[in-house]
Amino acid sequence: MDDANGSSEGKRRRSVLILIPMRLGASDRIEVGHLPTLLRLLEDPACVGLIGGRPRHSVYVAGLQADRLIYLDPHFCQETVDIASLSDDDEFDTSTWHCSTPRVIRAQRLDPSLALGFYCGSREDAVSLLQRLPIISESEISSFSTSSSHHLVDVVTASQVQHLFAPLRFSDDVELDGIYNDGDTCLVGL
Repeated sequence: MDDANGSSEGKRRRSVLILIPMRLGASDRIEVGHLPTLLRLLEDPACVGLIGGRPRHSVYVAGLQADRLIYLDPHFCQETVDIASLSDDDEFDTSTWHCSTPRVIRAQRLDPSLALGFYCGSREDAVSLLQRLPIISESEISSFSTSSSHHLVDVVTASQVQHLFAPLRFSDDVELDGIYNDGDTCLVGL
């Protein structure tokens, strides 16, 4: 294996980080019916966490324990470092650029606007994730006297994307990679 570019026998390795923005409720808290699904998505091996938090205060959620989310908060006061006055020989403490203490928040307290992240290190990882997402993202939502089941994340084929977005009509000179070829799979957050 060639360590410089991650290739093996002339094959180039392509990794992808998939970010799926979503809103899980109309109020200032996540709708309760979405919580089990959100926790299942965070437990997926490809999930790298989520960006979200409380209203007007975003954090990075890196993991969970039961219904408690473990997060890192970059919004805290620290001493400034005057990097302009440092010479090449000076030691520089980079710890001031990082959050050193993880914190915990109950999932119920999250703002409903968030983005989930998934890392796929290979094509096989991506295919596996796309097969799992519809299964683990099924959510039961009750509104008024009816209850319905839907997916937080739907995985569709390229031809389905064309059909779903046909009324949007892109200009003829605009072509989006992966959308116009049948057989390709596209990820659409709904």
